[in-house]
Amino acid sequence: MDSQVKSLKKSNGKLKKQLAEANVALRRLEKRVSDQEQSLDEAKEQNGGAQVALQREAENSLDFLSQEYEETKSELGRICSSLKSIQGRLDSLEKTVDEMASYSYSFNVKVLGLPEISENENAQETSELCTRLFASLGTDVSLRDIDIAHRVPARNSSRGGPKPVVCKFTRRLARAAVLSKRKDVSKIKPTDIGLAEEDEIPSIRIVEHLVPRVQKLFSDVKAFRDRYQYEFAWVKNGNVLLRKHSDSSAIKVHSVEHLSDLVRQEHEMLIT
Repeated sequence: MDSQVKSLKKSNGKLKKQLAEANVALRRLEKRVSDQEQSLDEAKEQNGGAQVALQREAENSLDFLSQEYEETKSELGRICSSLKSIQGRLDSLEKTVDEMASYSYSFNVKVLGLPEISENENAQETSELCTRLFASLGTDVSLRDIDIAHRVPARNSSRGGPKPVVCKFTRRLARAAVLSKRKDVSKIKPTDIGLAEEDEIPSIRIVEHLVPRVQKLFSDVKAFRDRYQYEFAWVKNGNVLLRKHSDSSAIKVHSVEHLSDLVRQEHEMLIT
């Protein structure tokens, strides 16, 4: 699955490069068409005021410009058609990559604030630490339910603290069991996860592991929540949700464009 996603991302990058090159060619052609339109108009004006002796030469020049203009327009049409085709393939490929990544991420959870047991903690140690954490929550999740657990760089390294853990399960049922108990994580004691009783445990959180697109969307939605005084913004099963008040309906925000529509609605309400 991961190798397929990498291959698709590589193809996606090539298509984006082709699209960028085609856009450059399109802008050049648009300027050429504009210049030719101006030359054609000027030639028509000159032809209209030409003397009879120069009439034939002016008409030939005008015919040449007209032919060149039509050829350029035809080339412009071909590039526009190519651009449309590339954009369609790019959209389809990005959708496929996103769907495959979303499926892969649906086996994961992200654990924040989980203490590191050693400076060079390996994947086996991290997996065993996660197993003790999940067992202390009352789940029946064992080491065989974990494909791999490893530390990843924090998105904001300036905050310090332990690196986040991405835990990939072999079964989504095991993941669901952990997520259903995540509210009880505040009750965890140091000894529950193999630490000394006097050790301090920071605030541990277990959250869904989101694909980058959804993570960015969720970040934007939280900023929207704070700016327009919404009470709730959360993620459930990879979906970003927003709610104005506890008694209002939840809004599933599926894209940046959708969020932009909500921003416009809020602005209109402020105006009225």
